[in-house]
Amino acid sequence: MDIEDRCALIEEFVREYGKYEFADRSIDFIEFMTYNDLGIPLAQSIVYSLAELTEEGEGLIEETWLNLCTMVNTDPDGEYESIYDMGNLDNNE
Repeated sequence: MDIEDRCALIEEFVREYGKYEFADRSIDFIEFMTYNDLGIPLAQSIVYSLAELTEEGEGLIEETWLNLCTMVNTDPDGEYESIYDMGNLDNNE
């Protein structure tokens, strides 16, 4: 999965789970948001074509991606169409 797809999944996770108050139910979510306070907005900037990714930025995105995969207990090398394909995430829609 390329880095732009990973950015899209990071952005989708933050957007979708933020609106369902996942943060109130999970200390892991709060820690993820706090620790990745640079990687998350960078991923969002890439998704919305507001920034160009540098080599340093790629490293930050990769770290954020690994943290997300660790938090939801899924394979960081997997191929996913959406955050709901990653497993361990409920679709509350």
